[in-house]
Amino acid sequence: DGAAEIGYAMHPDGRGSGIMTEAAERVLQWAFAGPPEGLGLVRVQWRAIATNTASAAVAQRLGLRFEGRTRSSVLHRGSRHDQLLAAALHDDDRSAPMVWPTS
Repeated sequence: DGAAEIGYAMHPDGRGSGIMTEAAERVLQWAFAGPPEGLGLVRVQWRAIATNTASAAVAQRLGLRFEGRTRSSVLHRGSRHDQLLAAALHDDDRSAPMVWPTS
């Protein structure tokens, strides 16, 4: 349908090196590029538990726009958690800084 979701995980030894942001940026470039070089997507979204500040920081560096917080919407390790949602559209200027809420 022209949309996809991005998620990522990094071994602790690689955290803080910028590798995740670089890799995710390349995935977004490929996702938005037209065929045959890419998928030609219109939207790529990201979701994470609200307390996952590292994942949110990567999403912010990628230029994803914060779209909302869903309360108690995800069950993780036996507890309910709020979830954050952000996305990028093909036409977005992802170089412009995006303001995200702090809590």
